[in-house]
Amino acid sequence: MTATPVMEAAVDAPVIGAPAPARPSISQPPWAVLGHRADGRPIRPIAGGAPDDDDTDVDLDEDTDPDPEPDADPDEDTDPDDTDDTEPGPAAAKPKPGPRKTTTPQPAAAAAAGEEWTPPSRDEHERMRRTLAARKAEKLDLQRQLNELRARTAEAETESEKAIREAAEQGEKKFKAPLVRTAARAALIQAGALAAIDPSDKEKGEARIRRLLKLVDMDDVSVDSDTGEVLGLEDQIEAMQADYPELFAKPAPEPQKLKPRPTAAPKNPAPEKPKPSWERHAASALRQS
Repeated sequence: MTATPVMEAAVDAPVIGAPAPARPSISQPPWAVLGHRADGRPIRPIAGGAPDDDDTDVDLDEDTDPDPEPDADPDEDTDPDDTDDTEPGPAAAKPKPGPRKTTTPQPAAAAAAGEEWTPPSRDEHERMRRTLAARKAEKLDLQRQLNELRARTAEAETESEKAIREAAEQGEKKFKAPLVRTAARAALIQAGALAAIDPSDKEKGEARIRRLLKLVDMDDVSVDSDTGEVLGLEDQIEAMQADYPELFAKPAPEPQKLKPRPTAAPKNPAPEKPKPSWERHAASALRQS
C-alpha cells in the first residue's frame, strides 16, 4: 500500500502594482426570495443598495457632504490605499525641527518671584558716590578737550562749516542759559543759601540768589545732550561754600521753652470763712423744723 502524495494548493503571491481583482457580481436579484422565516416572512438577499424609488430628481441645493471635522486638514490626504501602496523614497526629507526657544529671566520677573533686595552698605554707597563723581569729572575734562579741539580747527573750516557751527552754538546758548540757571538755583537752595533768611522775606532771598548766580561760570558748565544733566555745577557750589561760608550759614536752632514742673508736695485747702450769725440761726431753725 503506497501513500498517495497530498497536493498542496498553490497560493499566488500578490504582485505589487497589479490591478485589484474584480468583485464578483450578485448571484440573486434583490427581488428574489431565498426562503421564509418561521412567521412566514420572505427572506430576500441583501444587496447593499438603496430601495427602488421613483423619485430620480436630484436636489442641487442640498449639501449631502457632511461638514468636515474642525481639527481635520482639508489638504491632508487620508486615503489608506495611497499610504499603503506608496513608500517614501530617498529624496523625501523629514522636516527639520525649528530652533529651540529659550527664555531669559528678566529682573522684573526675579523681583516678582519674591527675591529680597538688600540695600547697599554705607561703604558701598560712598564708593559708588566717589566713582560717579570721578566719571563726571572725566566727562567734564573730555568736554573741555573737545572745546579746545574745536577752537583749533575753527581756522581751517570752510564758510559753510563755520555757519553751521555758529548756528549750533547759538542754539546751544539759547537753551543752555535758562537750564543752567534753573539747576544752579536749585543747587544753591539745597546747599543752604536761604537757610539764614526769614522765609517771609522773599526779596532778601531773591537778592541772595541773584548775587550767588553771578558767581557761576557758564563756560565751565556743560549740558549732557543725552540725559540733559548739568555737569560742572557741583564743583562751583562747593567752591562758593568754601569762599563765602557766611552766605551758606545755617540758622541757629531755636531754644526750647521749659515747661513748668509741678511740685511734689500737695497744696493745703484754703480755710473756710466763718458764716454770719443770721445764716447760722437760719440753718439751726431748718434743722429743728
